[in-house]
Amino acid sequence: MNKKVVAPIFLLLFMISVLSGCVEQPSVESEPGIMVIGLNNEVNNFTRTQIVQLPSVSGEGAFLKTTGAIVGPYSYKGTNFTALLESIMNLTEDFSIEAIATDGYKFTYSKEQVLGKVPLYNDEGASIGYGGPDNVTLTLIYEEGGQAITEDTGGPYRLAYIGPNAPITDGHFWTKFVGTIAIKAGIPSWSISLNGLTYATLELDDFDSIVYCGDHVHNLSYQYSEGGRIITYEGMPLWVALSIIDGGENETNHYVFNDELAQKGYNVKIFSSEGTHLTLTSNTTSRNNSLILAHVRNNLPLPEDEFPVRLISPDLPQEKWVKKVTAISITDISGFEFNWSVTLTNAIDSSFSTELTAEEYLEIISCPHHHQTLKIPEKDGINASYEGLPLYIIISIFDGADVGTHYGGFNYSFNEGLASSGYTIRVIAADDYSWEFNSSDIINNTNLIVAYLRNGAPLDPDHSPLRIIGIGLEGEQMVSAIKEIQIFQ
Repeated sequence: MNKKVVAPIFLLLFMISVLSGCVEQPSVESEPGIMVIGLNNEVNNFTRTQIVQLPSVSGEGAFLKTTGAIVGPYSYKGTNFTALLESIMNLTEDFSIEAIATDGYKFTYSKEQVLGKVPLYNDEGASIGYGGPDNVTLTLIYEEGGQAITEDTGGPYRLAYIGPNAPITDGHFWTKFVGTIAIKAGIPSWSISLNGLTYATLELDDFDSIVYCGDHVHNLSYQYSEGGRIITYEGMPLWVALSIIDGGENETNHYVFNDELAQKGYNVKIFSSEGTHLTLTSNTTSRNNSLILAHVRNNLPLPEDEFPVRLISPDLPQEKWVKKVTAISITDISGFEFNWSVTLTNAIDSSFSTELTAEEYLEIISCPHHHQTLKIPEKDGINASYEGLPLYIIISIFDGADVGTHYGGFNYSFNEGLASSGYTIRVIAADDYSWEFNSSDIINNTNLIVAYLRNGAPLDPDHSPLRIIGIGLEGEQMVSAIKEIQIFQ
């Protein structure tokens, strides 16, 4: 056979086979799809054709990097992520979503985050609140600028937030190379109490916003090997959480660490729901990036025996890594000056009416016979420790017994005769809210105190300077921000 005609013959045969359908041609169906694993581990495979046929959304979106740089906005098109979920489940159920990338990376979204409740930022990277289903849509993106996204741009699929006004969201929510979606049980809501010169609570969204803050790099991680496995914890420095309650200036929604207070000295107590706590000095905690409040382990929420937050540090033995953190307090503040006064009104004999100043209160409470501590169960069953003076000791200052003086020249002996005859005590708050007690209920009662500290720190602004605390009292009876105490018949 003439060798010159071999190639044309084979080419002719190839063309005939193509026209007859013998050779499989590339199709959209051969492109990567998405595997969705349901709550009961059932597997649902979505082809690209099926994904494209689901309700689509188009819009712009940008993200804020931990360095503070804003990437975008870019124009995207994709499947409304909730539409994908609705095809296999009821969205009224509680759930979370684990997005698994083809390179093994995993990221978990809470139900609220799936529905668009994530921090938003302006063009300068400053926080402007949270999004929602009306203006932010979590989208399974498959097109950017009208073209199918590629691996170079995080494809063939990526999860990101878009909307009509090009919302700017945290970059860590933009999961690239998405290949599998696992529907999990919902992430339980949680909060951590912070108590210092001010009072605050940290919830998951607040925590995420701080950890992945764009203006200041607050994201820390620590990695170590355990049993041949690499364990990576991620979270924020402990000192950043302290900056929320240490009285530092708040500049453009970022709390500034109070170095002056830390230099004066205080203790930091990290409480666990297991009933234990760890105490560290401000010398140890001040701007120490090796003390990390971690809320993520290997890109997932902490396991149940550590959830929701764990204090970790390469500088501490692991037995001191506090699990299940529920509260953090700044206590034993050196050189902190209280400056307040409370009116004490005796309507039975006005000659005994007087004023209780912070200085005088502290003089009396320095006596160990008068100083009382009560542990009061608060939300989630966690006990808070309050310190103060029994109410009857405060009453003894202006009840007219006049049998001697103690600290600050105050009358310190309680007038039991007057109390037995019966009178009413009215405790009045700064907003004029009040509650009344019977004198017979306070006689030598050390379980009813006028407190000035909670977990070793001054009361927060909503409750300071003093608050009635008592075993068995209901919330409305525990009057806060006391401005006056009266006795009358």
